[in-house]
Amino acid sequence: MEAKDLLPEVKTALRTTVEDESLDKEILGLISSGLADLEILGVVSKTFMEKQSYLITTAIILYVKSLWGYDNPEAQRQMETYENIKTQLSIHSQYDKEDNDEV
Repeated sequence: MEAKDLLPEVKTALRTTVEDESLDKEILGLISSGLADLEILGVVSKTFMEKQSYLITTAIILYVKSLWGYDNPEAQRQMETYENIKTQLSIHSQYDKEDNDEV
């Protein structure tokens, strides 16, 4: 899963579908940051990421939305939800036998 693959869904979640290179670059940076944060916890196996793609996409959307804009009253709640999903993904990836064999 790459940042560019998530861009359309994240832009829709942000309620922006405007074609703007600088805006896309900023959003891609946030998506990449979220994916890197998941990788730090060991959610790195391609097989695991494919099996959990909907949950990972949801996590990345929450991550980006929590950091997007200057006055987001939902930012804290969105980041807390992202952190909860991240924890669950980390725990699940550690006990997934297929993924442990790949490491």
